[in-house]
Amino acid sequence: MVTEISIESNRATGVVVRSGHAHRRILTHREVMLCAGAFTSPKILMLSGVAPAEHLRDMGIDVKCDLPGVGENYRDHLISPVDAVLADPISFIGQDRD
Repeated sequence: MVTEISIESNRATGVVVRSGHAHRRILTHREVMLCAGAFTSPKILMLSGVAPAEHLRDMGIDVKCDLPGVGENYRDHLISPVDAVLADPISFIGQDRD
């Protein structure tokens, strides 16, 4: 799971991923593309220090880029609930507790 975008000199250089309890940095020589959906994309940007500076400071996150639009103007999406019985407890939304 991606937990952070690595940013050096105002440039995305890779990502930090978590697997179990281990964290690993993966660097790139090209671009980083963030496609984590309406909830998680802003979360990753904010945890990476890219968001409204005042909000990041309030949360104790180092500001890398003051970008006021991150996390703003969210509009709820219509959803259709799907119920199922699973062999193991899994959740796509459970990641918000990390």
